[in-house]
Amino acid sequence: MSGPMRTALDILVFPDAEVLDVMGPYEAFSLATHDAGGEAFDVRLVAHNATSDRVVALRNGLRVVADRTIDTRATDASVGDGILLVPGGPGVRRLLDDAALHRWIGVRAREAQLVLSVCTGAWLLGLARLLDGVPATTHHQGFDDLARIAPTCDVRRGARFVDAGRIKTSAGVSAGIDLSLHVIAERLGAAARDRVTTTMEWPHD
Repeated sequence: MSGPMRTALDILVFPDAEVLDVMGPYEAFSLATHDAGGEAFDVRLVAHNATSDRVVALRNGLRVVADRTIDTRATDASVGDGILLVPGGPGVRRLLDDAALHRWIGVRAREAQLVLSVCTGAWLLGLARLLDGVPATTHHQGFDDLARIAPTCDVRRGARFVDAGRIKTSAGVSAGIDLSLHVIAERLGAAARDRVTTTMEWPHD
């Protein structure tokens, strides 16, 4: 395993995204970065449908200020290929017909090292044609919808997360933390993951 790398990690945010889908991975990857002396992940929020000051209201009204929007992200040379994480939540249903966003996810995914989803974020990966012939999971209430959106996807019902190589998907809400910890272990080692779980007091084997 190579040493720690500083990797851009873009978390998509949009109105009514599930709070823990966003903040759980944000916390896990940020803690791993702190533990590595700042040389692991450069975690930032990339907004869709933000206000002019980049404020996005997540589910239940929690407001976050994004680092950039999807319109400015493409011109930011510092981002690199990195990692894309797409959360879920009630707001996903309002994005099902947003062809421009689906195209952006597809383009961003082609340049990314890894593409991650939490909960119904998998639906957006499906609409971007990233799950064609790929095993994936989503929130337990969204299995049938994912099968409809991505008919050739091998929907893994009941899986906590599914690692399909470059595409990794997780079940609902807290499962995104498990997926994040899995990626941290892959990239930084099991000891780094265990230090994060200890700090978070997150259960692990």
